[in-house]
Amino acid sequence: MRMMIVRLTALCLCMGLGLVVTGCASVAGKPTIMVSAPPHGSQFKEGENVTVQSTASDALGIARVELLVDGALIHSAVPLTPNPISFAAAQNWKATPGTHTITVRAYNAAGVVSDPVAISVSVLPGAVPTIAAPLATTPSVTTVPPPTLAPPTVACTDNAALVADVTVPPGTTFTPGQSFDKTWRIRNDGTCPWDARYAFVFVGGEAMTSNTTVAVPNTAPGATADFQIAMTAPTAAGTHAGQWQLRGAGGLFGATMAVSITVVSPTPTLPVGCAGYPNIDFFTASPSTISAGQSTTLIWGKVDNATSAVIDQGIGGVGTPGTHAVSPPTTTTYTMTATGCGGTTTKQVTVTVSGSAQPPPAPPPAPPPAPPAPTQLTFTFSPKSGAAGSYVNLYLSQAAPSASVYLGSTLLVKQVSADGKTLTVLIPGTASGSAYFELKWDGNSVKASEPFTVTPPPPPAQGDLILEDIFLSTNNDLIFKVAKTGSLTGSFKYQVIAHTIVAQGSFAIPAGSQAFWTSYKPGGTVQVRVVIDPGNEIPETNENNNQMTKTCYPTSHTCQ
Repeated sequence: MRMMIVRLTALCLCMGLGLVVTGCASVAGKPTIMVSAPPHGSQFKEGENVTVQSTASDALGIARVELLVDGALIHSAVPLTPNPISFAAAQNWKATPGTHTITVRAYNAAGVVSDPVAISVSVLPGAVPTIAAPLATTPSVTTVPPPTLAPPTVACTDNAALVADVTVPPGTTFTPGQSFDKTWRIRNDGTCPWDARYAFVFVGGEAMTSNTTVAVPNTAPGATADFQIAMTAPTAAGTHAGQWQLRGAGGLFGATMAVSITVVSPTPTLPVGCAGYPNIDFFTASPSTISAGQSTTLIWGKVDNATSAVIDQGIGGVGTPGTHAVSPPTTTTYTMTATGCGGTTTKQVTVTVSGSAQPPPAPPPAPPPAPPAPTQLTFTFSPKSGAAGSYVNLYLSQAAPSASVYLGSTLLVKQVSADGKTLTVLIPGTASGSAYFELKWDGNSVKASEPFTVTPPPPPAQGDLILEDIFLSTNNDLIFKVAKTGSLTGSFKYQVIAHTIVAQGSFAIPAGSQAFWTSYKPGGTVQVRVVIDPGNEIPETNENNNQMTKTCYPTSHTCQ
């Protein structure tokens, strides 16, 4: 085999006045593409793959990136996820003698091709060792020693890219404690061969295994290897994710490999006539860490399939979604409990209090107790209006668990809180107009000071909003994609939640499918939830496709 030395010079080809220039302005409507490797003046030995790394982007999404040599198509790279806004491709070509032009070009989802970007390649011949013919009487082989002058040695580089989640794709569901094998297929995208000096290591999130350092098989540049790790699903229900990465002599390198699973508890059997299990959308605190004496806000989302929602620590029954300001003196865990015909569901949030508040001064001696005064029960209610079939909370000044609740002359079904001070009632489907709540017990009664108004039912749905995807731009701007069906018009609200609400606002309802940029840029690996129409203000044919949760990785500009 002859040895070859390859010299590469990056050029950008632009059409216009027949000139070759070093930069190309993007043309409206066309995708853009740039070559990021190899750098100018790189040298390669004959037989090695020349890896051309490029990044293409387009608002409609990238369909493929083509590699051509002297005008002939060598390779077409297609993204694993169809039509991403940004796509990084690594394509190989083996050098041959002569002078060549290597060109890359990108096609978007509409079939529009980018302006080409080219690399000029000069291939210079070099000396190669030859092998002498074997002697008839011996199997040994004599080789001619290599030439005295060898090509200059260039330090190799480490890089790695995910080819596929062979097993356990993101979001796979497991039961608590269930065992599974996670396998990634990873390509050696660098120029250094992998051997025993390399390791595949856990770098963040939840390991879900005791084996956090895994040996790497011998893998040549451009080749792929499968990395399999035995894991066990955590016992807590919810989403669990971990991040892994290759490590060499120079430290961690390459793309971060993620494992993301959802743990669900075995589903009990619903009672006859029960619509579903209680579900709390989310329960968080903003901020979650405060100093002694400061306040924070508890924030919770919609609660479905429940007759009551109660928060402990003296807060009691609450409407949903909602907020409540608290100022705990020490680190405190708050628990929200949703109860319905399908059982009970809880979510917790911990508010961490740093430092310690000064103890209040000792109170003066209490005066002698006054003779007891007659007790008068009063109550308020929230919300002040609602549709038939909605829930209303009545907040009592003192416990009256035996009291019956009427709306006008209609007896209502009630749910009593643990402390007996909050009554949750269901507005019957036959209710209309305005009427007063009234409590009756043991021959006593008390009426609300203002009426409750039954609002008319919402207009029939005219279509549907569908949250299709969440992803990152090349600048790590969080983007979500929404599609519309039917004749919906106007605007919709949205929220971006990463432990707390980090961005919110409204956009005009799109004509079809459209990507929307938000102001949020994740600073590290984080689980992000996007909710559109969070208050269900827009009548839709399907209210269950308005939110999505993904784990976003700024280092690779991806969300999975």
